Amino acid sequence: QSLDAFNWCLSWVGTAPIGQLAKIFETEFFPRWLQVLFQWLTSKPDYDEVTRWYLNWKKLFPAQLESQQSIKNLFNRALDMMNNVVTGVQNVGAPLPPSADNLKYLKIAEEKDKSQAAARLLARDDRAKVNIADAMYDSTVSFREALENLAEDNALLMLPKAGKQENGKQVYSFGKVSIYLDNRIVYAYDGGKWKPVALDDLLEKAKRK
Repeated sequence: QSLDAFNWCLSWVGTAPIGQLAKIFETEFFPRWLQVLFQWLTSKPDYDEVTRWYLNWKKLFPAQLESQQSIKNLFNRALDMMNNVVTGVQNVGAPLPPSADNLKYLKIAEEKDKSQAAARLLARDDRAKVNIADAMYDSTVSFREALENLAEDNALLMLPKAGKQENGKQVYSFGKVSIYLDNRIVYAYDGGKWKPVALDDLLEKAKRK
């Protein structure tokens, strides 16, 4: 998925009136974003993938923009939809009754995300960060997490594409390249076909597009 328009809008934070920027995101970004989430939640999703998708998007918003009440409300609406699925509410779009438990899903997810981030920072300090080559052969290492670290190290985003699968595998955007993982092999969509791709070539494609 291309983030060019999204990043262009974010580049105005601190320059344009923050209320006007929030209005743009409220009317142009979130309706489509919530629709993608709705379609994903109603198609037997992998809840870990949904959580990561939500948190990764939320992290892209600067605090100055995220603190706007309209933006908070829209992220909370997404959280309500996620909570409804977890608690078995039939109507995904219906908000739950207000309660302290309504935020449980996000709190658990965010704590998990913070713990993982802290662990990655410690690993870097100790020069013990997961190596992509080790992940190819070590069954205890998550190959997906190693790829996410590789993307992060190269100023790229690796995010799941909602509702997109190939050969029964989740499709991700790696930068602007669509990929999926199968038996620790990366397949990239190139020239209208899915092809195995070496990591160096993948990075080159992701940076070039």
